[in-house]
Amino acid sequence: MVSLVAVDDDKVQEHVLHSPAQIFSEYGVVHGAGLAPVFVSSNVQRQGIGSALINEGLKQLRAIQTDFVVVIGDPAYYQRFGFLPAAPFGLSHDFDGIPQEFLMVLSTGEDGDQVPAGSVWYCEQFYDDPTP
Repeated sequence: MVSLVAVDDDKVQEHVLHSPAQIFSEYGVVHGAGLAPVFVSSNVQRQGIGSALINEGLKQLRAIQTDFVVVIGDPAYYQRFGFLPAAPFGLSHDFDGIPQEFLMVLSTGEDGDQVPAGSVWYCEQFYDDPTP
């Protein structure tokens, strides 16, 4: 969906990908984006470039009217981009070994926080068995 890179000396230093994601809800399948993966080379961490790429990606997703973005990661980090814990929205994931509290959601659509409850699925490349 949206892929952004930062290059220095012809080397990719940072890469942010917003890949397709879906919520399987009682209302049907709702399409959005998943923020994953995020790569920041250790020699350029804590310089704000990764944050700038994440923010630019979210801006582009809003421009193409993506309804929501999910991420699985450190809540303390991703809350500064507007992500909220997904459990109060009734969202869950099926990644083994990853605590549910690491699932975060950001509503980017016109309906504000109207994200339907359901099971979050990233694109099939994230799974050994990609059947929801």
